[in-house]
Amino acid sequence: MPVPDGSLPTSPPATGRVAEEILTLAAAVSGGWAVTFTPRSVVRMAVRLTDPAGGDRVHDPFCRAGEFLVGAADYVGSKSAGAAKPAVSGQEASPVLGWLAAMNLLLHGITADRVVADRALSCMGQPDTPSDVILLNPPFNLRNWRDEGDGER
Repeated sequence: MPVPDGSLPTSPPATGRVAEEILTLAAAVSGGWAVTFTPRSVVRMAVRLTDPAGGDRVHDPFCRAGEFLVGAADYVGSKSAGAAKPAVSGQEASPVLGWLAAMNLLLHGITADRVVADRALSCMGQPDTPSDVILLNPPFNLRNWRDEGDGER
């Protein structure tokens, strides 16, 4: 349901709430180390700052469970009920998190162009077409998250 001020809805649709509950349980089961999520308030702020529009191509190269991709689609939908949805894609090094991202998007009614399980910043996981908006929360708390070929900085 659109929100007049263009903000993200405070509560997702019923299937979206199911997805969020599954993600919360996955984080609890992993002890929080294997499954980390970007807080909804951070997602909301980043999406507002980038201001994606209907039809934009939105990519998250560290998509974890797809929080930014869901946030971008919700934001576009809140601005205009008839707006075209953004084309979303993501990349996640962990196959389990990639699966959770695909599930999260599906339960929020969002069709992803692709969600690829591949090393961060790897050329293989990047979308075939340029993106209009890149949203990400790099996994600074993890070691060796960069592509092996990018060298030390």
